[in-house]
Amino acid sequence: MVVPVSVTVAPIRDEDGVIVGASGVHRDVTEQRQAFEAAQRLAAIVESSDDAIVGRTLEGIITSWNPAAEAMYGYSSEEIIGKSADLLIPEDRTDEMIAILAKVRAGQHVDHLQTIRVRKDGTVFPVSVSVSPIRDAGGAIVGASVTGRDMTELEHAAQYARSLIEAGLDPLVTISPEGEVTDVNEAAVADTGVPREELIGTEFFHYFTDPDKAKESYQQVPAQGSVSDYPLTLLHRDGTLTDVLRRLGLPRLRRIRARRVRRRTRRLNAAPASVAQRATAGGPEVTGCHRTGQGDHRPAPWGHDRSGLPAHTRARP
Repeated sequence: MVVPVSVTVAPIRDEDGVIVGASGVHRDVTEQRQAFEAAQRLAAIVESSDDAIVGRTLEGIITSWNPAAEAMYGYSSEEIIGKSADLLIPEDRTDEMIAILAKVRAGQHVDHLQTIRVRKDGTVFPVSVSVSPIRDAGGAIVGASVTGRDMTELEHAAQYARSLIEAGLDPLVTISPEGEVTDVNEAAVADTGVPREELIGTEFFHYFTDPDKAKESYQQVPAQGSVSDYPLTLLHRDGTLTDVLRRLGLPRLRRIRARRVRRRTRRLNAAPASVAQRATAGGPEVTGCHRTGQGDHRPAPWGHDRSGLPAHTRARP
């Protein structure tokens, strides 16, 4: 078997100082060679990474800087190594870095922190940062490795996707597995009359004239995967009714049930009802409104609902 060794050779002299031979000392350096090769592989990974990887001391001095960091921040390694990492951090984020370093000193990791950083030209941009302790041979923490990923393109894509959602004329609502609203678009706000911040966290079933029927359509999704063109009527806070064909789906990439509601053009005027109160308190199921024919906008008479609305309460045309 061939092994790597370190060889030290020295002359052997006689009593007159004449070289009469040589001594050789051989040391097995297999472990050192393996460690060196591992370090080379790690260095290659760091150098070729698309993420900015920055080494820094606990005092904040930058000690290493890979090509991705140069591309992301605009500083060359010659410019930045030995300088303070505060050059990369906005003034209003210094407390954030102090908190991160406190965790690092305690041996903790910080994963995927969404924050802001500064480029050489002064522009700020969104990043996702992960921070890990750097230890010396004795295990003492001597610094931190900071991995950053530029989130600018992802943020732009999210803004573009959001703009498409907001541009739609149909209400779009995302709902948690527990049935609570997690997000809505402006069309949903317009059709319910309830601000976004009030809609989020409530049960969307109660914004329909028949909450039980709305909930039933929701419960069909896990078994069927989706529900299409489920007829319901949305109740606006001011009493306006909007007939809808509800579409429900279960996205593959998120544990959120998305509701897409397609409006018809018909609208009815109904007796005003406190939609928000129903949504937060599990309030009444309003019934009795029917469609008498295509284009017929007459409201049906109102009977008693579970809140005790009197029988003579009528929708006004």
